[in-house]
Amino acid sequence: MSKTYRVIASIFSSRTAAWLGCALASLVIIHSTAHAKNSSSSNTKTALRGVRVLVGRNVEAFNFRSANTLTFENIDGEIFHQTTPNQRVRIRVMNGEIKINGVADSMVAFIVRSLPDAPIKLSMRRKRGWSEAISYPGSFRCFISNAKKIHIVNQVEVETYVAGVVAREIWPTFAPQAYRAQAIASRSFALCQMQHRQSKEWDVTDGQSSQVYAGLREDRTGRLATQAAKYTEGIVCIYDDGTAPQIVRTYYSAACGGMTQSAAIFGPADDIPPLAGGVSCDYCKIAPRNNYRWGPVRYTKQVIFRLVAARNPSLRSLGKLRNLSIIKRSAQGRPVTIRLYGDDDQHENMLVEQFRLCLDGSKLRSSDFRMRVVGDAVIFENGRGYGHGLGLCQWGMEGQAREGKSAAEILRYYFPGSLLQRAY
Repeated sequence: MSKTYRVIASIFSSRTAAWLGCALASLVIIHSTAHAKNSSSSNTKTALRGVRVLVGRNVEAFNFRSANTLTFENIDGEIFHQTTPNQRVRIRVMNGEIKINGVADSMVAFIVRSLPDAPIKLSMRRKRGWSEAISYPGSFRCFISNAKKIHIVNQVEVETYVAGVVAREIWPTFAPQAYRAQAIASRSFALCQMQHRQSKEWDVTDGQSSQVYAGLREDRTGRLATQAAKYTEGIVCIYDDGTAPQIVRTYYSAACGGMTQSAAIFGPADDIPPLAGGVSCDYCKIAPRNNYRWGPVRYTKQVIFRLVAARNPSLRSLGKLRNLSIIKRSAQGRPVTIRLYGDDDQHENMLVEQFRLCLDGSKLRSSDFRMRVVGDAVIFENGRGYGHGLGLCQWGMEGQAREGKSAAEILRYYFPGSLLQRAY
């Protein structure tokens, strides 16, 4: 039995330990303490594999640079290019062919590392010019996408990733217990994704569809986030129904607006008691007004149809947006499903959560609203909360922390029936 599993077994009941051992086994790797493939060192250690974060999707040109030497490896682990410290490397893809500093290569994927281990700065070319260079820990895997462009995936150690997420997802002024609760939630979400996406090219994205992540942050917020990650290292949120314990996909949003909603709208895998919603929350009243209450927001039918069809091309078959109506609500009255009516009595249904993100999630701040159709105008008013309202309410978390609640108490409140366990 490896050291990792002995530690697990010493902490948990035998059944839970066995489950966590199986759950984590596929995420455990054996790696050398020396990076070089032909190193004479035989020392090894057991560790979780890194989180694979998609930080660039369908990119045509980008730069890497590091204060240390950068190595470029092919998929067989062989180094085919190496830089001097602080040397910028430009990568482009043209007609499906990768070019590194102008030299073409027929490879379809490569890995970039900094030796010795140091942050790697990445900047990407956007429509409006080059992005600001961001420092990332870990390594990168770059590969040609189906669109004949390049996907860029940052592979980073779990706890480093957790600290990076907390630093971006939390308000800097939040209390220490809120930081710790956020760290546990961010780690649980990541490990859950890692389990369910093992056969995919990445585990999470770097935006709101997963968790916001932008590499290293070294200011006060970054230091507090790192402290929270270290203090809670290895702790995850689980649900044990007596048959098959599981790590909870610990969703969270800025403010629930008074009541959390069920995650069952996203499928049966999330239809579990900790994610059932219906948790009453007065704590997020401390949130800024546009986080707790918002509206009215006005759109024309024409604009709505253009924005929704841009992300859902099949909806263009409606021809024109004639009307909208809410056809399903949660037990608490929150809109769940919206119907779009087009020409010739055609109609299509959408989850309201998906619908609002098609418009603008910063304007239509949640799916909890009242909707009125007045002629060609659609008015969204009496908005409550900011975000999807699933699971952890971040401003509610801060409200409870200010009242002296611990991170464990906060998480048990928003994920009823869950337990905190140390996974490693």
